[in-house]
Amino acid sequence: MHKRVIESVALTFFLAAILGIPAWSQGPSALKSRRSAPKDADIDANVSIASLLAKQEQSAWSSNKGGILEGHVVQVEKDSDGDVVMFLAANHGETNTNNWVIVEVPPAWQKRDAALSEKHCRSLMGKHVKVTGWLFYDTNPTEDPRGTPWELHPVTRIAVMD
Repeated sequence: MHKRVIESVALTFFLAAILGIPAWSQGPSALKSRRSAPKDADIDANVSIASLLAKQEQSAWSSNKGGILEGHVVQVEKDSDGDVVMFLAANHGETNTNNWVIVEVPPAWQKRDAALSEKHCRSLMGKHVKVTGWLFYDTNPTEDPRGTPWELHPVTRIAVMD
């Protein structure tokens, strides 16, 4: 039975890729588990911390696009699923959580690049960074403080700007 489920899921993803069905139609779990970084053509140049906070509705952005956020790391946590969760704000030391945007680095990306490891992410507290990843609309946000349900998840690159 377990083997049939795995085969069915694999076939679904294979057919979706061949038929060009958008990633969002494969469900939230597939979006969070993307294995490729967004290419230049995938990046929505209008994405910023300010724009994600201003336009929060699900229809404002596309989960088929990537984004680049530049801001300051105000908090770093680790989720029970192993994701490193970083909270970014436009201003250094921002304490109003309504001005925070979440970016998440799943374990698979942490293993791929030392610059995405939990240890390195924690060392970025207070730093000015540029974060690249896929846009993701969290339809079930937890108690995490955030200013918008939009986030970058998975994060595929982090560069220190300071």
